[in-house]
Amino acid sequence: MRRYFAALAGALLLMGSLGGCGNGRQERVDQSHFAMDTYINISVYRAEDKAAAAACFDLMDRWDQMLSVTSETGEIAVLNRDGHARLSHDTIALVEKALECADLTNGAFDPTLLPLKNLWRIGERSADEPLPSREEIAAAQGATGYGKVALSGDAITLSPGMGLDLGAIAKGYVADLCAQYLLDHGVSMGIINMGGNVRLLGGKDYNVGVRDPRGSENQLLLTINTRDCSIVTSGDYERYFEKDGVRYHHIFDPKRGYPADTDLMAVTVIGSDGALCDALSTAFFVIGLDGSVTLMEHKGLDVDVIFVTTDQRVLVTPGIRDRITMVNNTYTLETLP
Repeated sequence: MRRYFAALAGALLLMGSLGGCGNGRQERVDQSHFAMDTYINISVYRAEDKAAAAACFDLMDRWDQMLSVTSETGEIAVLNRDGHARLSHDTIALVEKALECADLTNGAFDPTLLPLKNLWRIGERSADEPLPSREEIAAAQGATGYGKVALSGDAITLSPGMGLDLGAIAKGYVADLCAQYLLDHGVSMGIINMGGNVRLLGGKDYNVGVRDPRGSENQLLLTINTRDCSIVTSGDYERYFEKDGVRYHHIFDPKRGYPADTDLMAVTVIGSDGALCDALSTAFFVIGLDGSVTLMEHKGLDVDVIFVTTDQRVLVTPGIRDRITMVNNTYTLETLP
């Protein structure tokens, strides 16, 4: 059996050449692009598949424009500016998916946290700047809440001061659309890497490396041997600053208005639905280990998960235990009940 290697490490995908069979080596064809606020790489394994892969970048650009919160003409930007809008069928479908995921996770994933994100400015704020005040955080929280989003057909209305931001679900959703586009155009094997979101295409096994959340970009924690699925990681190491010994990162706890503070450093979710994996990786990080396990049990979620805790434990669901190989053995590997 041939195996392929990829590394899931923030915005970086590292892959070796593919060992072929029969008449020689089968080489990957890589194409790169920047969209949806991340560097994207699509790998296919036949030269004739390059055109289909390139067309996926056009698809990503279209979604980037529709979902941008800063573009003057993007559908979501116009909605946030005016408080109401009629959205395209595609955008409405993603909004509905986001609200379903918010309800599924009891609001741990919430697509209406733009006021908090704008207040905290993670990635832009200097550690020398004062933190937002409790009053400012409370005011921003008052303008959030997925239950305040009103949908009627293609019409959507937000409460005053609200802002929709689909960034925590869009990459998984769009990666699935691109995977389907590739399949529809005869591409039988490939990898779509959108930063911390990887979509594997085809029936061949890949060894996917998950980054050490306290290592450099190229340092792996473990590898997973898997196929034909989405793999999404959320962690506190992607965008953050430190102040007075506290790490303030970009994943917010909707109930507190602060960056999530649990027993987790990173969460990787593996499953067939990229959008769901994307949303759950955020929700699980916000909820913490015990709450996430309880949510999975109560909701019967059909995903596999890798939890990396702050005390350097790696806890995995039974379905993927035999497919994991540890790289950094300073962490202990455990299987969840």
